Amino acid sequence: MLNIYNSQQFNFLKKHNFSVFTNKSLNKKEKKFLKTLYISCGIIDKNNSEISYKTEDILSILNYDSIARLEKFLNNIISKRVFYRIEEDNKLLQNGSFGIINSYSVYKGKVYFLLSEEILLSFVEKTLFSYLKIDKFIFMEENFSYNLYLYLIPLFYNQKEVNIELDKLKNILNAETSYERFYDFEKYILKKAIEDIVTFSKYNLSYYKMKTGKNINNKVTAIKFILNNKKPGNYFDVKYAANELLNMVKSHITNINEMYELILLYIVKRNYDYVLLNIKYVLANYTDNIEKHLKRALLYDLGNTEKTDKYTLYVEDIAHFKTPFILQMNLWRHLNKVSSEIPDYDDVNRLYYSDFFKKIIKLKDKEEFDFTNDSVRIFIKYNVKEESIIRIYIHKEV
Repeated sequence: MLNIYNSQQFNFLKKHNFSVFTNKSLNKKEKKFLKTLYISCGIIDKNNSEISYKTEDILSILNYDSIARLEKFLNNIISKRVFYRIEEDNKLLQNGSFGIINSYSVYKGKVYFLLSEEILLSFVEKTLFSYLKIDKFIFMEENFSYNLYLYLIPLFYNQKEVNIELDKLKNILNAETSYERFYDFEKYILKKAIEDIVTFSKYNLSYYKMKTGKNINNKVTAIKFILNNKKPGNYFDVKYAANELLNMVKSHITNINEMYELILLYIVKRNYDYVLLNIKYVLANYTDNIEKHLKRALLYDLGNTEKTDKYTLYVEDIAHFKTPFILQMNLWRHLNKVSSEIPDYDDVNRLYYSDFFKKIIKLKDKEEFDFTNDSVRIFIKYNVKEESIIRIYIHKEV
């Protein structure tokens, strides 16, 4: 039997053609539910394929009013299987199949799930299922996004830009006969595929429309895809800068090495001025627990007062949530509403696939959570026995 933990067994996938497909397509509601099971609760562990939820929580997630509807939904997912096929010189080399959820059981007010080990293993590097990119196949919003991902990413190993003729691109995206106007193809296919790849992978892509001639109204003939990953400057310069900034707070810090690594990380991730601004903010506003406040300031860019003043309250929900999980689902509902009401607001998927929801579901009694990025600020205070608070602030320029 093949050893799925042996990286040498599956290096051949980089040199062979493979395809992944399902016997029945997953709809958006099913994909959203699968994200809840596999991602938002942090169950990305090859040794832990069992998970359980209160029945009332699952019914709330799916907006169902009966166990009968829930069981019908789950039975439909269980009937769907993933198939993969690997070929060498147009000859079948290996194929297989697995379920998306192995089983479920409803017992004494809870629903118990046995998750697919194959999907869990797709999060583990150098296994068959990670090479097949099963996680991308299951969780990307659109199936055509997976096709573009498989085609593009290997090409970026040795270059930062890739040109694809428009006809060939439509073939890759299975869109040869749909959306004849480029405007429609771009809106409903191309942009969604790029968004999926950026959201569900580590790659930051953009694209440029290539036309015949210089006239703005000329026909688009090809797309140039650009890899935008930014690399830090000279490593030794960054280390010197980190030491310089560390000296400003050194007398207030207990774990010097940890703080040095954190400052170094944020110089690389953001820039020198970002770290300096937040250090000055903490030293000016706090006298105790400098280490704790600096970590929070670096995370949320609290030193940038111009940035924090640019948010306006959009949603406030003060209610009693029995569990952090129910609070999480209500927040998800609010974010979806924000997404539907504000054009071009696309943070919901990015938040869902990140560690954001994992942190919320682990909130303890009286604990607060404050998250900020370029377009949204989210504040949560969770209370077990009292009303909790959810506030969503939207950047005024969104």
